[in-house]
Amino acid sequence: MLLKPLLFAIAAVLLLIAFRRHVRRVGQPEFFIILTFELLLILLFLNIDYWFDHPTRPGQIISWFLLVASIVLALGGWYGIKKIGQPMARLKGGPHLVTQGVFRYVRHPLYSSLMFLGTGIYLKHASLPALAILLLICVFAIAAALLEEKKCLQTFGDVYTSYMKATRRFIPFII
Repeated sequence: MLLKPLLFAIAAVLLLIAFRRHVRRVGQPEFFIILTFELLLILLFLNIDYWFDHPTRPGQIISWFLLVASIVLALGGWYGIKKIGQPMARLKGGPHLVTQGVFRYVRHPLYSSLMFLGTGIYLKHASLPALAILLLICVFAIAAALLEEKKCLQTFGDVYTSYMKATRRFIPFII
């Protein structure tokens, strides 16, 4: 009975330790991402007992689809940033706006990934407390994206403005 809360506490502390340099950056995207990860952890522990219940239930099927989509977006986002963005920045002496790969369709695939992950976990066992946590996850991910967009507008100017007009923020062709 105490194992689950103990594992949660350990995971929450390890997450804070891993992101300790960002904890004090209130008002920065990184701060909201830490909060998002902590909330995802809470949601995971809240719904972990229902992970494989009724695998053919529509909510479970949609959940798995969203979890896979989350992984695809996260991997595509990290690949774009690490393999396309950073080498170009080093060569050109400054930051490089990544508009290839998954970034061709969404401006914030990593934040989308977190919202898809949260929704996928939520659908494992929908409840009011889980819904409240999911809504906070989305609010914090959106806040981080908006703050990041302000930085990108300052860094890239009109190029980023054009990019904003050509791509959606979170979900391709929708929002």
